[in-house]
Amino acid sequence: MIYPVTTLGENNQKWLEQSLFHRPMTAKEQAQYALSKHVSALTPPVFLLHAYDDSLVPIEESLLYAEAMYKNDRPVEIHLFANGEHGFGSGRVDDGTAQWLGLLANWIKRQ
Repeated sequence: MIYPVTTLGENNQKWLEQSLFHRPMTAKEQAQYALSKHVSALTPPVFLLHAYDDSLVPIEESLLYAEAMYKNDRPVEIHLFANGEHGFGSGRVDDGTAQWLGLLANWIKRQ
């Protein structure tokens, strides 16, 4: 999960309603998009990636999901970059985010 939205706070819900749904979300959709609340013993291992300076999705989204995984004794690996903003894609050498594909490949090999 790369710079994921894992909770459905007020700002996330507003963004989803305006940018994705173009209408108010139903109660079922609100429950569905609160991903951190759905972590269970059946949740597969997860690789999380985020940048501290992400101005679109706060880094807390990844931290809360990692915490939910940990509390449910599920495998989780998280990598946090100081810089990279939101949407750094395959990464950039100048801010260090280019190393994430190698980190992911290593994680996949260990699964």
